[in-house]
Amino acid sequence: GYLVVDVADGARALDEARQRPEPVHLVITDVIMPGMSGPELARRIQSLHAAAKILFISGYTDQVLSDYEVLRGRLPLIPKPFAPDALLRKVREVLDSADAPAAIPADRQAQRPISPQGLEPQSLR
Repeated sequence: GYLVVDVADGARALDEARQRPEPVHLVITDVIMPGMSGPELARRIQSLHAAAKILFISGYTDQVLSDYEVLRGRLPLIPKPFAPDALLRKVREVLDSADAPAAIPADRQAQRPISPQGLEPQSLR
């Protein structure tokens, strides 16, 4: 089984990662979220837990996500909607992968981050 820690947003996920002395094996995050993008969250968590593997999820179209590295096949992504068994298979695939795909380095993030509210640009923190 898995120990799952459910948090409401990126800031709370970072707080949880900072307080967790044991390794974080997997982070599942949406690509586009209010306050902080999924790739930024992944980068920050991997700065705390270098071996953490990342699985991105998104319900946005490829056109909206075109600036994000996940569409270039470099990072694991499961599109929404997905069935629970599809998520379990993808989680197992990511956990079993030989290497942890690194999150997007700060200089390779989307040039125009997108917020979920009205798809207006937002700044990354």
